[in-house]
Amino acid sequence: MTGSRSKRRLPLDANGVAPLAATGRLTIGANAKLVVDTSAYPVDGRSVTLIRYGEREGEFSSVELTGAFAEKAELRYGPQALRMIAPRGLVLTVR
Repeated sequence: MTGSRSKRRLPLDANGVAPLAATGRLTIGANAKLVVDTSAYPVDGRSVTLIRYGEREGEFSSVELTGAFAEKAELRYGPQALRMIAPRGLVLTVR
């Protein structure tokens, strides 16, 4: 994912997402942005693999998580995959 305006959107549904796969090295450019829409994904504490790779160089300069639990979710770069960890036991306040 290189280029001055690289951007990738990953919408999650009830089953998660089919992860992107780089069979070898994934190079993430300096200005690459990742957008993950979690609005249709159930909150259950699961780990969702977003991108699989053999090796990785760089990190996304900007990550935008949207949806009901976006502010509580976190992304983790692992040795061979980027995962999103959904929170468990989310409480919503309705006013």
